[in-house]
Amino acid sequence: MRVRITRLLLLGLLVAAVAWLLLGTNDAPAPDRTARARPAEPRAVLVTPDAERLPHKPGVLAVTLVEGVVPPSAVEARVLTDEDCAPDTVGVSRCLNRLVVAGREVAVWHPHRMNEVACLRPGETVRLVDRAIYDAM
Repeated sequence: MRVRITRLLLLGLLVAAVAWLLLGTNDAPAPDRTARARPAEPRAVLVTPDAERLPHKPGVLAVTLVEGVVPPSAVEARVLTDEDCAPDTVGVSRCLNRLVVAGREVAVWHPHRMNEVACLRPGETVRLVDRAIYDAM
């Protein structure tokens, strides 16, 4: 009987050790799977006048200026808002974004298909490109 109890205790210890090894005691927090991946570098954006509507090209977003003035020497902008993103009947959203460019606030329309091109996110910094860079892409 004594041998049987010893075997049961050893078996219990063995099961506990295997369970501990398999399940582990990881005290590290679980990764936040809701966090969006950030691009390695800022997205490129071409701000065009209201009369000129250009298609998106891979690697650069074309947005239409609707309010304010973008200084020609500006090289980056910070996104303040992303509004009115409901898609039309063919799936194109015309988001209204307010940006800070060289200390000035401007508003742009960003027409895009959300399943192909992500919206500009508040807090995102974008790299401004000129028409020559856009045409070369």
